[in-house]
Amino acid sequence: SFYGWYLSHEANDIKRASEAYYNPITKFVRCFAADKAVLISPSGTPLVSRESLESSEVDIFAYQDAVGAGYVPYEYTFNPQRRIDMLDGVYTEYANAHEHSGKHLWANLEIWQMDGPEYNNSYPPNFDRVKKQLDIAKKYVDVITTYETLGFLGNPGSDAGLGGPAAARLFKDYESYFKATTDQLGAGTSR
Repeated sequence: SFYGWYLSHEANDIKRASEAYYNPITKFVRCFAADKAVLISPSGTPLVSRESLESSEVDIFAYQDAVGAGYVPYEYTFNPQRRIDMLDGVYTEYANAHEHSGKHLWANLEIWQMDGPEYNNSYPPNFDRVKKQLDIAKKYVDVITTYETLGFLGNPGSDAGLGGPAAARLFKDYESYFKATTDQLGAGTSR
């Protein structure tokens, strides 16, 4: 059941971080399980190029979509739509860098929201916003992960009740979307 390693450092400069951190750590963890994938989730505005990817020992790049706090380059706007409006261009840049690099391109969606003015007090967004994120990311990547589910995507049947009614609502709305999507795939339509 062990798929691979996650290196939690959220670098901005992929080349520099690979040289100083990712490559040495990747080589180290491969001493324990050489065949296991290594994944990172770079910051919201990574400096990425085909050359930086090819020089990295990392296998999977799960780019943060940076929607939660409405991140635009080097500024938290607390307006998620501003970041959503940029995502097609952002993922196009990632896809171009990844082409023929041999590295896997994944998305890491932020399924939380903040109102500002400080970077705190996050809460579950409505599903309409998350669906926009999904609809954009799925055009570019094969795998979509989320950050974070605990407290933001809460199973209504759980005794823990983390995230309260908003997290339970997001869970139910996503569950309905997932079921409808898988029903369509089962009927022979494409994603």
